[in-house]
Amino acid sequence: MNLEWSNIEGSNLDFKQEKTKNYEYLPLSPTALSLLHFNNSKIINFNEGKVFKLPTNQVVNSHIEKWIKKAGISKHITYHNSRHTFATLTLSSGIDLYTVSKLLGHTDIKHTQIYAKVINENKQKAVNSLPELSVV
Repeated sequence: MNLEWSNIEGSNLDFKQEKTKNYEYLPLSPTALSLLHFNNSKIINFNEGKVFKLPTNQVVNSHIEKWIKKAGISKHITYHNSRHTFATLTLSSGIDLYTVSKLLGHTDIKHTQIYAKVINENKQKAVNSLPELSVV
């Protein structure tokens, strides 16, 4: 929500984490670059200020709540859940815990290990769902 054009340097993000006050320098995926209207690492339609013209966090969450309800989902989902989704998807894709921790800007890997536990539970659930075979 706070991403500014000045935070984008070539194909990387350069910003200060609000929560930890640490500086982060993270690569952007090809998809993210195309969504930001990049072409060969050069910004097209460069604008000053915020990249996304979003309302407040509360307003965004109220829109998400309406979409979730309309989709028939009863789970409580907020804008912040996108971080959890990113963590789970990257770990599920085989990216190591340390790298995911750094991509999330965690100062301690123990914060990221929560997501690894979710992945392990999913693996166990998948294995348990396999049909039993008789040994002859």
